[in-house]
Amino acid sequence: MKLFAIAYGDDVKLGAEELKHLARSEDYKVNEQVICLEGKKFDYSRLAYIRQLYSLLFMTTKDKLEKDSKRFNWEKHCKGSFRVNGLNLGLDLRYLGSLVWHSLKNPRVDLVNPDTVIGFISAGDSVYVGKLIFNNDEHFADRRPHLRPGFHPSSLQPKLARALVNLAIIKKRGTVADPFCGTGGILIEAALLGYNAVGSDCSGKMVHLCKKNIGYFKLDNAVCSKADATVVGIKADAIVADPPYGICSSLHKSDKSVLYRKFLSNAYRQLKKGSRLVVMFPNKFHDKGKFKVIAEIDHYVHKSLTRHIMVLEKA
Repeated sequence: MKLFAIAYGDDVKLGAEELKHLARSEDYKVNEQVICLEGKKFDYSRLAYIRQLYSLLFMTTKDKLEKDSKRFNWEKHCKGSFRVNGLNLGLDLRYLGSLVWHSLKNPRVDLVNPDTVIGFISAGDSVYVGKLIFNNDEHFADRRPHLRPGFHPSSLQPKLARALVNLAIIKKRGTVADPFCGTGGILIEAALLGYNAVGSDCSGKMVHLCKKNIGYFKLDNAVCSKADATVVGIKADAIVADPPYGICSSLHKSDKSVLYRKFLSNAYRQLKKGSRLVVMFPNKFHDKGKFKVIAEIDHYVHKSLTRHIMVLEKA
């Protein structure tokens, strides 16, 4: 299935990797904010960094758009009522709509609740024409850390936490573990996706805040307890974690790289062959331990901070 997506501008690379892994695609191409790939169907509602997803009908250029539209079999792909979306083309929507209208036997426009939405998306020298299959209306902002009862400034934003879980591509009703759960950002997103979410943290205060947040969202499939990530026993299908990068916990006040390496060793011992560890380290730490590297993504946070996301797999 040929797809193209419009990524949110805050991290196109992360959106591309998230889409690639969920669609089980071999590779992708990025053109500004447009991501093109060929992949399998999946639950599109999981997506975090993708704004819209289309099945690709054809590609063209602005100069050839009208000619190629007239040649295209719109009857096959445009059933019932329709409307059009346009992005970065600088063309009137009525004109774009007319390209479809004049190619249909019984055209019917519905701007509110159409059966089909056709997108004309311009990026670089290309125009991507497709049928909308997913529009992201997930309310991540409603779950922002400062709106939860158990708040701590180190908490991940829910959109980023969701993307990290997606990169782990766990089987349905599987278990996701976070040995650095903090206030539960990753656990919340994993549980909302239907996974069993098991967290731990060496800070009793963090565990208390995490339990408050789990209760607030009424997540019966999420639990957390106090434990050291370098030795804790983990029974899970994947590990998704954001280890501390600022002031380390009371158990690991020395070199943070020592903590990270001990964690990697313990995670490798605990996971089964073929299982994934998705972890976010400081940008200067690239150690993978015994794991196989599936993907690496640099995620810009602010002027003085970039995080390094590693998607690892136990070979």
